[in-house]
Amino acid sequence: MRQLQAEGLLSAEAHRRPIVRRLTLERVMEIFDLRAMIEGYLVEKAMPNIDEKVIAQLAGFIELMHEPLDHNAWLSLNAEFHQALYEPSDATTALELANQLRGRAERYLRMWSEGQGIHRNAEATREHERILEYVRNGDVASARREVEQHILHTRDEAVRMYRNQRPKAIVEPAG
Repeated sequence: MRQLQAEGLLSAEAHRRPIVRRLTLERVMEIFDLRAMIEGYLVEKAMPNIDEKVIAQLAGFIELMHEPLDHNAWLSLNAEFHQALYEPSDATTALELANQLRGRAERYLRMWSEGQGIHRNAEATREHERILEYVRNGDVASARREVEQHILHTRDEAVRMYRNQRPKAIVEPAG
């Protein structure tokens, strides 16, 4: 129970039953807006430390993303891509925050995206290719801008999926 509370999935007060709150559209947008800011910062900090090994790793993730995958497998590769991209930043606190927010966002996307996420995967993979191209070229400002736009495009898709769901099916992790 404490682990669920620590992960923001459950809210519990002493001598009361645990509560799971409804997810609000504002909360969805806040998560993705914060991700855009933090991950833009991370790619900027990481770029001076990204070497050919990291570039090859990122390219490998993109190649796998082009293969036919179910949405959950694609989301796992997406998380690995972003982790590999930001890890060279050595910005430990920002990286922890980004991972926490990405994990929360992925839970929402997995919950909502039954059959809907696949078309976004192809678009997001193309965005990853553009990010990688900017990284290869050492264009920090464009890489940052593309990372931010990539996450905001995903936010827009999450908002669309949110609006298409029945409200009773959407539950917000507490916290």
